[in-house]
Amino acid sequence: MKKIANRSFHGLARIFLGIPHVDVTNNFKLYKREIVEAIRPHLRSSGFSINAETGIYPYLLGFSTKEIPVSWIGRKEDMGSSSFNILKAGPGYASVLYDTIRYKYFGKKFMQHKHLAEDERKHFDSLVEKTGETYYGNLRPVAKIRFQRKAKEILGFLGKKKNPKILEYGCGTGILAQYLLQFRPDLAIEGIDISPKAIGVAKKTLMQYKNAHFQPGDCLHLPFRNNTFDAVVGNSILHHSIIFLLVRR
Repeated sequence: MKKIANRSFHGLARIFLGIPHVDVTNNFKLYKREIVEAIRPHLRSSGFSINAETGIYPYLLGFSTKEIPVSWIGRKEDMGSSSFNILKAGPGYASVLYDTIRYKYFGKKFMQHKHLAEDERKHFDSLVEKTGETYYGNLRPVAKIRFQRKAKEILGFLGKKKNPKILEYGCGTGILAQYLLQFRPDLAIEGIDISPKAIGVAKKTLMQYKNAHFQPGDCLHLPFRNNTFDAVVGNSILHHSIIFLLVRR
């Protein structure tokens, strides 16, 4: 089973990534310091699949690597049993293959997005824990006037359309949605934000509106079909996004 999975993995790596090596998952590797420093920011695995990442990324980042054939004696009884479990480790290898394929075809911006997204999540989760909001400016009295104006402008764009559906990307704690729903209770809103803490606040604050739903997520992994919404809105969010990938998507 492990042999079949291993050969399948490397077959896909050759087909989709163009990696000429027979085995990139072997845990015996010798790299120069500059290679280690270059691939380290991209390593995400916490299990056996780290061996695949450390084998694939040097090649994808343009470094010249050489594979030296070795003879493997196999496991004997006095060595004990292997701790490797294909059912537990398999998803990790599949995730590595998926990420590296996207890296190759979307370029470095894909991986930059992944790290940016994690940093953004931590930042906003921390802000919500400390202040109850994702932005200090939302705590000021003038914020009420600003959000009222923004809500009216959005609703003006929708006109008199019956039961309009809105996707609010980067909804935060639901502060904009709150004013939109105050002016127009029949509005259906799906809010998505990278901060689970902010989403928790939005759900609690606007729980009386049955047509308002909030969930954690990001702009590249929206769980909605095409043509689901009449409008997509956001408040102060573009500078938190990878614009290049957002436009392409």
